[in-house]
Amino acid sequence: MGMLLSINPSGDARDLPARIEQTAVALKVNEAATLIGVSRSYMYQQLQSGTIPYYRLPSGAIRIDPARLAQWLRDHEIGVDQSTATMRRAA
Repeated sequence: MGMLLSINPSGDARDLPARIEQTAVALKVNEAATLIGVSRSYMYQQLQSGTIPYYRLPSGAIRIDPARLAQWLRDHEIGVDQSTATMRRAA
């Protein structure tokens, strides 16, 4: 996990996709799960269902492209409507 040590998973979650894209190597399943804060079993479920794209190496190992994982995160981002945020602050 040498390359992953440079990615600090703490901080603003909106920056997470950009930080993941900085990873220069394909991610192992457990590395990807750790980066996005989910369990390995959840990550495997997403891979098996085709939700998150992956590569299978000739050895049978699974690797995840950091750019595609980052895009998956962006595609599943849930934004807060400005009017809702304003109402919550007023309450």
